[in-house]
Amino acid sequence: MDIEVFISKKGQVVFTCHGEFKKQISQIVVNAINGEIMFIFKPDLQIWKPNCTLSPELCKKIQNQLFCAVGYYKDRKLVASEYVRFMCRS
Repeated sequence: MDIEVFISKKGQVVFTCHGEFKKQISQIVVNAINGEIMFIFKPDLQIWKPNCTLSPELCKKIQNQLFCAVGYYKDRKLVASEYVRFMCRS
C-alpha cells in the first residue's frame, strides 16, 4: 500500500493511503529519533510499519499533536477519511 504524509497549512499531520486496511487503526506512532512510523490496529494491537520514515525536522514540528487525519483513496479519488490517535515519541 502506498502511504504519503503531508503537513496541512495549520501544521496537522495527514496520512493518505492508496488502498484500504482490513482492520481499524487504533493509533499511529512515530519514533522521533529515527522517523519510523507504526500503524497500530484494533482490536489486537497488530503493528504494521510502512516503508517510509519522517525526517527529524518534521518530527519536531508534529511532536505535540494528539490526532492525525487519514485519507483513503481508491482510483485516485478520496473515498473515506478519519481522525486517529497520534503520538510522536522519542
